[in-house]
Amino acid sequence: MRNIYANTNYNFKNQTLNLFFLLVFFTLNSSFAQYCSVGTTSSSYWIDSFTTTGGFTNINNTSTYSTSGYGDFTALSVNQTAGSTFNFNITTSSGTHGINIWIDWNQDFDFNDTGEDVYSSGSYVSSTSGTISIPGGTSNDSYRMRVVANWSNTDPSACGSTTYTEAEDYTLVVSAAPTCFAPENLTANITSNTSADVTWSAPSSGTTPVDYEYIISTTNTTPTGAGTATTLTSNSFTGLTPDTTYHVFVRSNCGGSDYSNWLQPLFLLGIAHITRLILLTGLMIFIQQVEI
Repeated sequence: MRNIYANTNYNFKNQTLNLFFLLVFFTLNSSFAQYCSVGTTSSSYWIDSFTTTGGFTNINNTSTYSTSGYGDFTALSVNQTAGSTFNFNITTSSGTHGINIWIDWNQDFDFNDTGEDVYSSGSYVSSTSGTISIPGGTSNDSYRMRVVANWSNTDPSACGSTTYTEAEDYTLVVSAAPTCFAPENLTANITSNTSADVTWSAPSSGTTPVDYEYIISTTNTTPTGAGTATTLTSNSFTGLTPDTTYHVFVRSNCGGSDYSNWLQPLFLLGIAHITRLILLTGLMIFIQQVEI
């Protein structure tokens, strides 16, 4: 049998073949599935920060305008169990906006289903906060979360291009409660063009860590092996290369091969004077610079 195409009906006498080609049909079609695009024709307004609290791991993302009005921050996640809640806070760059949040609970690549609009401001706000409940029985998995702010509409859409809009996508991870929690208050402080300090604090929940591990890398790839162990809650990195983006991963070691998830601050070392630090993602630092 040759030339079998997606979106084409075929009739087979053999029922086994029928089932086989039906599976092939759905596999071919699902490979094209993707979320609707969303963006803006203006760069005047944007989501300034999106943070969460109450999860096992949380998002703390401060950013500037995203290209075309869409920021893919799905590498950043908030983690919580089914039937529980987490809190969020949103600020905008200037003015007031209508703000909506969606979560694709059934993972069908849209935000149209009942219960997927998990927050609506209902009016123009410059900042907003709230609590999102994860339905009981939600499977342990990763779910797309979309945040949209619109300066000219109190009820923005999850899809399409409009004026004065910015959208940001994140990930909600639903899982069993860990026994070893990640460090908290993870920050990076640039001390020179070739050095930086990273600090964190012990987790407020779970087992008290025996020690911590850290890894520094120029690639944004979550480590699969062990890092450098330390009993301290800080580390100074020196001899770094200017104008280079570094990723630092830190996790708790609770003993008995029980480790937390890796947390990650990102910082950029440049060739100009540092004018200010901006918290770019929950655990990401960006240096805004001016040339000398």
